[in-house]
Amino acid sequence: MLVLKNKAPKWHEQLQCWCLNFSGRVTVASVKNFQLVASAENGVAGQEHENVIL
Repeated sequence: MLVLKNKAPKWHEQLQCWCLNFSGRVTVASVKNFQLVASAENGVAGQEHENVIL
């Protein structure tokens, strides 16, 4: 079983907001934009190494 969770955004000092990197796939900001990553329950260590699954 694979447990997924929302990827946590990072604070962007220049924009003064929480941001996620969508690698150019998103053109309009929306609270509906999200990324799913494997949960720590799956043995994934550290936020830097999270692979976006969806």
